Amino acid sequence: MRVVTDLENPFSGKQKSIRDIADDHNRTNLRLLLGVCKTTQQTLLTLERSVPGTSLPPLWQAKVAAARADYVEFAQRLGTPREAAEAELARELGDVAPQAPDAPA
Repeated sequence: MRVVTDLENPFSGKQKSIRDIADDHNRTNLRLLLGVCKTTQQTLLTLERSVPGTSLPPLWQAKVAAARADYVEFAQRLGTPREAAEAELARELGDVAPQAPDAPA
């Protein structure tokens, strides 16, 4: 997906600014990518339970990794730091996000 930075339609009659429309579009794309991540992960989990000895789970593991990479890449293009995007994705998918070590006392 590409980041929308400018929508030029002076005849749309909409009251929203072009920047607001672009931001809404980008947020929608990010939510769609999150949905793809959730769906591929759920498919992987289902395949691991139902057909563990076949080539399907490794194939879907690659699809999960690709979906996660797409999500993080798009979030970065929107200005989100990589670590923050990965943490958000881990939280949304129910993964255990790595915890920062506590500061020494």
